[in-house]
Amino acid sequence: MTTPEGMPNGESLPQQPPELAVDVDRYWRVQANLQRFMEVADIRIEGSEVLSSLNEAASEQGAIVAPTHSSWLDIIALGVANTERPLRFMGKQELWKLPYIGKLARDVGAYSVDRTDEDSRRSALETSVSLIEQGEWVVMYPEGTRNKSHDRRSLGKLKTGVARVALQASGNTFVVPVGLGYRRGMVRRRAGLFHAGVVIGEPLEIEQADSTEDRVRDLTDHLDITLSKLKNQAVDLAES
Repeated sequence: MTTPEGMPNGESLPQQPPELAVDVDRYWRVQANLQRFMEVADIRIEGSEVLSSLNEAASEQGAIVAPTHSSWLDIIALGVANTERPLRFMGKQELWKLPYIGKLARDVGAYSVDRTDEDSRRSALETSVSLIEQGEWVVMYPEGTRNKSHDRRSLGKLKTGVARVALQASGNTFVVPVGLGYRRGMVRRRAGLFHAGVVIGEPLEIEQADSTEDRVRDLTDHLDITLSKLKNQAVDLAES
């Protein structure tokens, strides 16, 4: 895999403030390594054409990629599944303190949030809106944090951040639901290779509107139902 300039389709990325700039070369080198990892890790993907179609049909529009979240392995599985354009991850602030991970996160354009601080949470959501309005794909976990349940098919209670950002961003924002699932025994921080299923659902196109409680609740409830189905399909795919 060659390292492209900007996006894989040859387009350049929008100019970003220094703290949000992406080292594009490093991003795609990491992504290429993830592709090689896929060869030995048994990551099975359904719906990758959804991202390809979205990239072609809405090349200037941003999107929220909204995956389920049960393991740190989710980042790897999601990275393998996407070859279209850089994903902008929102990550908990603690990761930025880790020597290698923190540098890598900054290089690939991730941005941090202190989940205990209301101002930090608000700023992170504003950053998400700004990136989406520039045509970027932002990863937001609807569950907010890892679902630590031992039931691999369960979904944690969804937060409202995805709905609020989608409604606030100008124009139309696509929300791409993604189910991530693992074979039994491979999620609880165990070493070694793993078997994962990634199922990418059809995007929801959300028009900018006032973030009324009814709109936020309806969109969050719809996402809850969709992600529950996709996560079950992802577990089935991992075990097939």
